Amino acid sequence: GKLMSNWKLLSGVAAASMMTAAIVAPAEAQVTTSSIRGDVTNEAGAAVSDATVTITHTPSGTVSSATTNSSGVFSARGLRVGGPYTVAVSGGEFAPVQIDDLYLTLDQTLSLPITVTGART
Repeated sequence: GKLMSNWKLLSGVAAASMMTAAIVAPAEAQVTTSSIRGDVTNEAGAAVSDATVTITHTPSGTVSSATTNSSGVFSARGLRVGGPYTVAVSGGEFAPVQIDDLYLTLDQTLSLPITVTGART
């Protein structure tokens, strides 16, 4: 009898501990930001590497910078939700591109394909 009641008590405490951990864990991992992942290509569809990408949160003036990798991809994380944002791409042998009025959603990654054209002026 006594051994069985101790086992029930112990398993009850273990179950309660596990439930508490399950309730607390999501709160610690709460996401409060958003991100942009872009893919920069030229008119022929080829990846544009080493392009400078400037992401500006228009209301606050906060600027984040990124550089495209060899696949033409850039990523900016930890951005404020909302907007508007302006994304500017420059560098290489192409004319600079600017995209205005982008809005970000909580815990979502905005996919942003960007095509650059022509030569710098």
